[in-house]
Amino acid sequence: MPGENEGVVISAHRVRPGRMASFTTSVKGLLSAAARSQGYLDGRMEKASGDSGDWLVICWFDSAESAGEWARSRSHATWREYVGRFATRVEPPAQAPPAAGPPKPPPRWKTALVTLVAVFPAVLLVNVTVIPRVTGLPLLARTLVLCVCVTGLMTWVLMPQVMKVLGPWLRRGTAAAPPAPRPEVDPAPAKASTSIPSTTTWRGLQPP
Repeated sequence: MPGENEGVVISAHRVRPGRMASFTTSVKGLLSAAARSQGYLDGRMEKASGDSGDWLVICWFDSAESAGEWARSRSHATWREYVGRFATRVEPPAQAPPAAGPPKPPPRWKTALVTLVAVFPAVLLVNVTVIPRVTGLPLLARTLVLCVCVTGLMTWVLMPQVMKVLGPWLRRGTAAAPPAPRPEVDPAPAKASTSIPSTTTWRGLQPP
């Protein structure tokens, strides 16, 4: 049974001659769409190991379930098809890229700023719309109402939207730990004739 931090979606591509710029642009769009998926941690495009001319697109998620949801999503299928216009499908490598340790936490000032961006509108909204209606309650009760409302807005409304916008900036510059030994991966699937690149979900990798 997979545990947390065991989900990564990787696709292998062989770029058609003269289409590298378009391929890179399409991959950026795919990674941007992945960043809006539940549980997304990080993603990158990198050259396959050895002298191969293939490229890998890797997306890390916080769990195997989140990785599976992205791999099965309509957004992923749409971007995978678009990327396939500029690259042909190839078999994934026999081994996964080196698994890096967890990224360093972002600087505290960045974390504080992102939190403030979400907290300020939540507190303002509750003070304008809710608190005037409970002025007859004791101070402790009004404070509890304020905290419950702000926590709900932060958790389910504001922070998910803020992280979609500021998440890449928040994670920028966080270096990963040195790579661990290469893990074994599932056998490569048979090559298909379609130009849509293959996608495999690997378990046991940590985000870079």
